[in-house]
Amino acid sequence: IFEAVVVLVDYLFCISFFAAAVLVYEKFMKGYGCCCSFCGIPVREPGTCLGPGCCWGGFRALFSCCGTSWKCMPKPQAKDAPLEKRAMERFFSGPVFRFYDRHKIKLIIFWLVVVVAMSTCAGVLLRTAKKQAPIGRENIDVIKGSEILFGEFEFSPTPETVSIAFGLNEAEPIKEWGASNAENKANYGGTSAFNLKKPGMQQELLALCSAPDLGNDAAATR
Repeated sequence: IFEAVVVLVDYLFCISFFAAAVLVYEKFMKGYGCCCSFCGIPVREPGTCLGPGCCWGGFRALFSCCGTSWKCMPKPQAKDAPLEKRAMERFFSGPVFRFYDRHKIKLIIFWLVVVVAMSTCAGVLLRTAKKQAPIGRENIDVIKGSEILFGEFEFSPTPETVSIAFGLNEAEPIKEWGASNAENKANYGGTSAFNLKKPGMQQELLALCSAPDLGNDAAATR
């Protein structure tokens, strides 16, 4: 949910806030050395204060020694000079393009093999889920409680039927999960299964099953 909200907010900012910021810069700040057009100070030469660049040209002036040395950063082009490609553009239009052009057939075959292998693995290894995926991490109490709440109870006037099983294995009570509670296969065994053979446990189980039919008992069973 958080990632979905981040994508939505980023999209809304890109089409609203970013567009408005570009408009304000182009109309009020571009071509001025200090803040905006209200100051009336035109932009100065690169490498000086109030020139182009970060922090009103101060960052570029610091690393270029006030425009006398351009070893640490590229020198800005003159206004009438042809536009040069940036380092990233030169890298992708040069070595990267030549590599793709030289090995294009090999790359196409490689990616075809990868796609076929991944599709084959997905078709052979993937299976349908035997249990509904949780809405969150199962070790969180809120998630576990909500699963029990929505899985065992129904928020409607229709009464919900709850089944009770005895003699299940304490560690693994379900042998195989089905699409519904009726299709779940129980895994009988464990201590409770052996205790049910005792006469006292049989009497206690009978009393428990008879209590709802009677409508009331000492434990207020409903």
